[in-house]
Amino acid sequence: MAPLDTSKLTPLNTSGLIPSEGSELDVSGLVKLDTSKLTAAPPAPEEETGGFGNAFLSGFATPVQAIGRTARAFGAETIGGALESVPTPKGYVSAGERLINPKEGDFTI
Repeated sequence: MAPLDTSKLTPLNTSGLIPSEGSELDVSGLVKLDTSKLTAAPPAPEEETGGFGNAFLSGFATPVQAIGRTARAFGAETIGGALESVPTPKGYVSAGERLINPKEGDFTI
């Protein structure tokens, strides 16, 4: 790409430059698109899981994370950040959530 010829530009209110009338400005090199991260299809949704172990971990992690958010709100960034980083089971759906938002095929009253 050729270097920008600034002789064709005129100042605009000291906030920037605009092309002079009748001149063309090559801006093709200003924006580069990284296509390596583009995908053709969205990622597959996580599979829903249940079970006693995941229920126990979720029941422990949810209130601990809430305590961490409260601690950060009161200025305890280190403790709050540590409590908020307690991992939760991926894809876990609680029985209460399934009762409120039933899936197709679930028993409903």
